[in-house]
Amino acid sequence: MVNLPITDTDIDELVNKYDSKLTFCQKRREVIQNCNDIQACPGSGKTTLVAAKLIILSKKWIEKHKGICVLTHTNTAKSVILKMLQKHPSGFKLLSYPHFIGTIQEFVDRFLGIPYCKSAGWEVKVLDSEGYAKELFKLNWMKFTTKTSSKKYPFLYYIRSKKINFDDFTYYFDCGILKLNEKFLKSVDKHIVTNGPNIPSNYFQYKKQEICKRGIFPYKDMYAFARKLLFENLIIKRSLQDRFPVVFIDEMQDTQEYQDDLLNQIFKCDKVVMQRLGDPDQAIFDGISGEKPNKTYNNARLVPIIDSHRFGNDIASKIKGLSYNRLSNLRSIRSPSEGQYPHTIFLYDDKSIQNVLDAFGSLIDNLQLEHKDQLKVIKAVGGVGKEKPDGLTIKHYWDQYDNSKASKSFKAKRLINIVKKCSEQREGNVSENYELLLQGIVDLLRTADKKTRNTEEKEVYYSKTSFIKELKENNKFNNFRQILTTWIINEFPTQNIWCHQIEQLRLLLGLDEQNGSNTKDFISYDNALTTLPDQKISATNIYECDNGLKIEVSTIHGVKAETHDATLILETKYRKNDISSMLDFFTADTPKHPGEDTLQAGYMRKLYVATSRPRHLLCLAINRENVSQKQVEKLYAKGWSIICLMSAHEPVR
Repeated sequence: MVNLPITDTDIDELVNKYDSKLTFCQKRREVIQNCNDIQACPGSGKTTLVAAKLIILSKKWIEKHKGICVLTHTNTAKSVILKMLQKHPSGFKLLSYPHFIGTIQEFVDRFLGIPYCKSAGWEVKVLDSEGYAKELFKLNWMKFTTKTSSKKYPFLYYIRSKKINFDDFTYYFDCGILKLNEKFLKSVDKHIVTNGPNIPSNYFQYKKQEICKRGIFPYKDMYAFARKLLFENLIIKRSLQDRFPVVFIDEMQDTQEYQDDLLNQIFKCDKVVMQRLGDPDQAIFDGISGEKPNKTYNNARLVPIIDSHRFGNDIASKIKGLSYNRLSNLRSIRSPSEGQYPHTIFLYDDKSIQNVLDAFGSLIDNLQLEHKDQLKVIKAVGGVGKEKPDGLTIKHYWDQYDNSKASKSFKAKRLINIVKKCSEQREGNVSENYELLLQGIVDLLRTADKKTRNTEEKEVYYSKTSFIKELKENNKFNNFRQILTTWIINEFPTQNIWCHQIEQLRLLLGLDEQNGSNTKDFISYDNALTTLPDQKISATNIYECDNGLKIEVSTIHGVKAETHDATLILETKYRKNDISSMLDFFTADTPKHPGEDTLQAGYMRKLYVATSRPRHLLCLAINRENVSQKQVEKLYAKGWSIICLMSAHEPVR
């Protein structure tokens, strides 16, 4: 075991030489100096603590072939850590061998899943759900008789009609054997006849093997392969323990049980120091896709950090009842510790629901006169809800909201920004870098006002799909892919190399010198870029208020880990109305704990995530019918302002 004690002197030296604005209270110093599992409240500076600890350790690290392993649940969390480390000379050393910083999925793919595939003689194309389904649709499948009639349909009919889920067509590892997901087999058995005279036994096992030989794998298969490899080669676990004697896991609350089990199988031993950080109160991804959440962290006794830099006590006092793990003493340590904003609840009825966003915008507009330049990042968020006659979704507030556009992508000012990002993350996710570059080229075509024709022969801007299709039709795809591959795997180009590459790209895309100054700027060279570009993520769901103010609208899951200046939470409905069913947690000092009520616990965590995003202003939107007069009075007593938007301006007091 590597023993590298961290002292107060180490921390003071980091603060003095790295950033004098950093402050670490005694509790935070203990987190850096020890390896206890941590529950960090929203805005507690958890990522800063991780980065600070890594920088201090990197200065002490002398091992040439042993490294620090930093695992995150998402690419977003990984990017934040990378950016912080790149700003420090010692931290920069952690970005290359023998160290590893990446998502849990990347770790499993690189060190276990892909090696297993190669040992089996398979090529590897790890795909997301959409890509996996596309590949499976290309295969030849038998026809099967449906159990509800005597009709026979191709197997893909059952997939397209969503009777059987292709995402479940995965392996799991059990007692030394790779087996098909029981959920998939039960679904198959429920809908189709599989024991007919012309149906081979173990048909789906055979098809799964055929798929593997083609190199088609969903991400979940990699965990089954990892377990198989560890089972067959005991030395691999010992090798990983030797290679990574220090392991940090960030955003631990969102790991699934199968991820947690695998990590513990590898690293939970006397040879490895492992520290896990997160916040179980914000575990809104932990049971995603029906997977079981982890237990060893979310149900454990953790060392809490209860004070936040993000918001003041005026917000902390209103949301602390939503802490599932009962951080009832949630508080602020920022200065000043109290804000000056009127945290507001908008009460609406069915006729005025589409006035909510404008009312929020009007409130912001008026506050900007008093607090200039403080309310810049403004967002409205809601749960997913259900599209049913009695449902309530974000679209009820704004009918042009499109959830399919809610996903976010890196948006660069220039193409060179993306190439720089790829060169600095050559050890990262190749497919992710490819998608970033592809989107950059599509943005270039839009900047140059290059268009294509759709099926109705109308001129439209290129999408990624239409662009790739046209390249293949014109036999240009291989040359294009070669340019992108060079940017993904090679070092950052010199100016001469860049000019040559851009000239190749110009010829390929049919761009000339007359395409405008914006195009020239987008493809210009800059060798002064030293870190990942700190560009804002582009948003596609932007609501423009009557007063011209723009509000980004998103789901609660979409803004997790973000910080806003002002946040409006829109009530939505999944079986129950989320905000109004949780009002006791906003008003009571010690509300009854939801216990094993999974629906309430889920609402509690989602609303805790949503309400803890803003620095300054927190607002809620609730249907007036779901709020009693007694609850209104309690909300007033808790310091909420209330604005009624109902057409029948009834009093609320």
